[in-house]
Amino acid sequence: MLVVIYTKRYCPYCVRAKSFFESHSVAYKEIDITNDHEKLNQLKAETNFMTLPQIFIDGRFIGGYTDMIEQVDRGELKF
Repeated sequence: MLVVIYTKRYCPYCVRAKSFFESHSVAYKEIDITNDHEKLNQLKAETNFMTLPQIFIDGRFIGGYTDMIEQVDRGELKF
């Protein structure tokens, strides 16, 4: 499973997402785009999602932290 998280340094939901993966022993690749406004705009255009974190699992866009947790609670994602 390849988990990629786009984050900003001072984003509380980014911290929560990383803590979730760490507590479930899931390795992830963090891409900090705090100062990369071009990449943030590109992500927003690609995903139609305006906030961070933006989480991708095996190349599929999952959404943000709360979207991921909802999918876990529904049994759609398992770690």
